[in-house]
This record gives sequence, C-alpha cells and structure tokens, in this order.
Amino acid sequence: QGTIHPFRRSHRSVLGRFAQEFSLVTSDRRSWRILLFGVLNLICTACLLMWCSSTNSMALTAYTYLTIFDLFSLITCLLSFWVTMKKPSQVYSFGFERFEVLAVFASTVLVQLGALFILKER
Repeated sequence: QGTIHPFRRSHRSVLGRFAQEFSLVTSDRRSWRILLFGVLNLICTACLLMWCSSTNSMALTAYTYLTIFDLFSLITCLLSFWVTMKKPSQVYSFGFERFEVLAVFASTVLVQLGALFILKER
C-alpha cells in the first residue's frame, strides 16, 4: 500500500495525444463535413474581421460575433462525436459527458460577452 496515483503518466506529449484523439474523431465521415464547414467558417470570419476593422460597422460586428459562435458550435459538434467514441475509464468514471456540457456553456458565455461588447459600442 503506497501513495494513490489517479493519473498515470504517459510517455506521449500533449500534441501527440491530441493528434491521436483527432484521428479517432476524423475516422467518421460526418466529422469531415463538420471540419469542412469549420474551415469555411474560419475563412469567412477572418474576412469579416478585416471588413469590420475597415468599416467600423456595428451590424457587421454583430454578424462576425455570430459567425464566431457558429464556429464554436461546430467545435462542440466535434466534441460530441469524440464523447460518443470514448468509453468511461477509472479516472473518468462517468465518461466524458461533462466536456460537452462545458463546451456549450463556454459558447453561450461567449455569445453573452459579444452582446455586451456590442451594447457597449452603442
């Protein structure tokens, strides 16, 4: 009987583990569609951000915040695919369902902060 170590040390780096989990998610065909829409959304958001800085339009800024929220919604969809593929372990006995709830909470907080920034500019 010794010290309890709930988190085993792995020899992989964080980037290596992320790449392994990302390849697990991309094994499904539906996730490729979500990734494609995410890349298109990211390109559109970058264009809108440049356009917002040059025009200083409040409506365009609100639309840009909406596209950022859509991007986080797509990330939440990818996270839900990952959650369905993972099984409960000793460390996470209830599974990974809490990650999905936290992602939705974070994206709604982002929308509320965006709304506050738009109201501040008004």
